[in-house]
Amino acid sequence: MNDNTDPMAAFTELADKIRRSAYADGWRDAMNAVSKAVGDLAPGEVQDVIGPAAPLKLVGGTAASGTKSKLTVGTTPYFIVRALEAKPGLTPAEIIQALQDGGHSAPENSIRTNIHRLKERKLIVARHGKWFVL
Repeated sequence: MNDNTDPMAAFTELADKIRRSAYADGWRDAMNAVSKAVGDLAPGEVQDVIGPAAPLKLVGGTAASGTKSKLTVGTTPYFIVRALEAKPGLTPAEIIQALQDGGHSAPENSIRTNIHRLKERKLIVARHGKWFVL
């Protein structure tokens, strides 16, 4: 530091350096924890957690079609799209059964309404009575 600097400017500069250092330390620690967690998984486990065989209750991740980014995680439309991504070509009754088997508590009429709304939003499409994610 220069002796001619304002004390407030010196304290502000010092506080900024401390903040940047703490952020870098936290980021490094977080990346080390992620690396350790991923390193502890067996090779086949990673695909089961993020692939099409992932359970419906799992949230997050990325979809190949990108439709999940348009949906709120944990909502009925989100679970409908997840079920169709996991197994394309489901009938409405099969979608309802898949959501109920996955532990989603929405009533049947609500699920049917959300299927229609997803169709209107052009996120899913019906082909010969079966539904697919766009």
